[in-house]
Amino acid sequence: VVSNTTTTKNPVPQTVVVGAKPYSKADNTDTGTTLFWPVAQTPHNYISAYYGDGRNHKATVDICAPNGTPIYAAEDGVVTYVGWESGYGYYCIIEHAGELSTLYSHCSTIAVTKGQKVSRGDHIAAVGITGRASAYHLHFEIRVNGVAIDGRSYLGLD
Repeated sequence: VVSNTTTTKNPVPQTVVVGAKPYSKADNTDTGTTLFWPVAQTPHNYISAYYGDGRNHKATVDICAPNGTPIYAAEDGVVTYVGWESGYGYYCIIEHAGELSTLYSHCSTIAVTKGQKVSRGDHIAAVGITGRASAYHLHFEIRVNGVAIDGRSYLGLD
C-alpha cells in the first residue's frame, strides 16, 4: 500500500538507442570482413531486438527506421525469394557466396525480383510494417544453410 508519494523530477520522454550503427550506402566503411549495414541511417534508427532475445526471435537484428527508409543488400548475391508470408509480411531472401543468405522482412515495398543479381549496397526494398510487426522496422536475418543464426559478428556488432 502506498500512502505518500513525492515527485522529485518530472519524467522526460526519450528514445533509448541500443547498438545503432551510423552506416548508410553513402558512408559505410567497407572493411571486407563485415556485411554492408542494411538500412539507410536516419536520426531515428535504432536496434530494437537481437537474435535469441528470449522470444525465440530469429532476426539477427530488428532495425527500427521510418516507413520507406531504403534497405540495402548486405552482400553480392542472387535474389532467391520475393513474396509474402503472414509473419514476415513482404520479404525477400538473397543467397550469397558459400552457405550464407540474408532475409529482409516487414518491407513496405520490394525493389528486386527473383533471380536478379544484386551487389553489396544495392537498394532492394523499403522499411515497412507488413506481416506481424508492431512498428516500422527491418527484420534482418543472417542464415547459414538456411538456418537463422546469431550473426552479429557479420555486422561488426560483437
